[in-house]
Amino acid sequence: PVILDATTQPGYVNQPVIELNGSSAGSGTVGLRVVGGNSTIRGLAINRFNADGIRLDSSGNLVAGNRIGTDVTGSLARGNTQYGVFVFGTGANTIGGTNAADRNVISGGNETGIYLLNSTATGNTILGNYIGINAAGTAALANGNNGIALFNAPTNTIGGLAAGARNVIAGNGGSGINLNGSSSRGNVIQGNYIGVNAAGTAALANAGDGISVNGAPGNRIGGSNAGEGNLISGNAKAGIYLNTSGAAANRVEGNLIGTAAGGLTALGNGFAVITLSAAVSNSIGGSVAGARNIISGNRQDGLFASAGSVGNSILGNLIGVNINGTAALSNSFTGVTLDSSSFNLVGGDPAGARSVISANGDIGVWIKGSSAKSNTVAGVFVGTSINGNSALGNVKDGVRITDGAYNLIGGAATSSMNLLSGNGFVAAVGAGVLIEGTVATGNTVRGNRIGTDLNGTSALANRTEGIYLDRARGNFIGGDLAGEGNLISGNTTRGLRATNAWANLILGNSFGTASNGVSSLANGQFNIEL
Repeated sequence: PVILDATTQPGYVNQPVIELNGSSAGSGTVGLRVVGGNSTIRGLAINRFNADGIRLDSSGNLVAGNRIGTDVTGSLARGNTQYGVFVFGTGANTIGGTNAADRNVISGGNETGIYLLNSTATGNTILGNYIGINAAGTAALANGNNGIALFNAPTNTIGGLAAGARNVIAGNGGSGINLNGSSSRGNVIQGNYIGVNAAGTAALANAGDGISVNGAPGNRIGGSNAGEGNLISGNAKAGIYLNTSGAAANRVEGNLIGTAAGGLTALGNGFAVITLSAAVSNSIGGSVAGARNIISGNRQDGLFASAGSVGNSILGNLIGVNINGTAALSNSFTGVTLDSSSFNLVGGDPAGARSVISANGDIGVWIKGSSAKSNTVAGVFVGTSINGNSALGNVKDGVRITDGAYNLIGGAATSSMNLLSGNGFVAAVGAGVLIEGTVATGNTVRGNRIGTDLNGTSALANRTEGIYLDRARGNFIGGDLAGEGNLISGNTTRGLRATNAWANLILGNSFGTASNGVSSLANGQFNIEL
């Protein structure tokens, strides 16, 4: 074990005075290669090597307080040709620390900032670093590709609960963090700023996603305890991208995605905030308030799930509103889109974390495609504030099913009730629920309040119908058991409208009354129009 501590050099004050310049070192040269293990590299500027700045071929090392890929000031690009820090199949290394003096600046044109490779690259900790930005934390100083990349590397930690453990990973030419391979499992990503400056107030976009998860299972992004959530905003593509069926059983909890620090103003990601591409059995949010993700202010959908995305749970999130659930912070497109994906749950727990999907630039929840089957939307406020007493309408429909089959909107239990109100006023069109298409069959709308406030005593009208069936057949609106009927009142036009629709069963509902079934809460035109 060796300690290389350049902070002891006379003249050192908060930045390196010793620089390892590899511009004349020749092809394939590494700046520092650590083979013995349990060594410390501190306080150096390491740049312009033809291979890596630092390569760790051993375990138990500490890399802290360095400028890797920049000049000594951390403001000028001096990239190494390959990786800033390369952890090659070794474990228990620490890169950074919780004190400002431990912060590495790993920026300036390295191919990747930090790269962890192979299943024995385990138990490493990356914390407190600036990766892809300058030493001041104010401007991009990009690495050419990803900020941090893991390839088949399990059980590593990126970030931490303490503010000093926060990595700022922004401005890179690829994704902020990229998890690749089926062995990249059990990693924890917490407390980081990804795609923004060190203050969390302005975007410094990674050119790819904030976090890409390519075939990597069982990782945790954020958490339900204070300090565990990440700020993932301002990135050019998705906030979080879960890709292929191997990206399974990941947990995404407690994050701010698309907002500035504080969750009150927008710093949108460019693509859908959370994108699931054939990803399965992932958990987005949770049943306690701390697990709630704020998914707002983005330039496309809040969440987009494509074909093959099966069995995912989307619980307790605020989508399209601010962190308090009281004001619009719109995503430009739909709040949640389930495109040809099946058996997913969009829900909330009124006793723990109520889901709110409101104020989005198109539809609240869109279930689309003939393969979009057996999804459930339950326990969600769509088009209202978190207290259910004021409208924050989505521009078009609250929930739309286009050619999907056997989906469930609501349920008989009180906890399954959706509040579907206040939608459609910006576009002057929009139903609480629209079911359209000749193959839209077997869907059930049950136990909801549509066009009223949470108590069912005042109107929060949808712009057109409470429910609209367009060419849809064999669907169920209400039911004959306790709790299955919908309250469909206070809407601007009809309570329920059916056009070219047949063999639908409509029973057990209350039209035009308050929740007590006695007081008038009229729909503006017909209660039912066939």
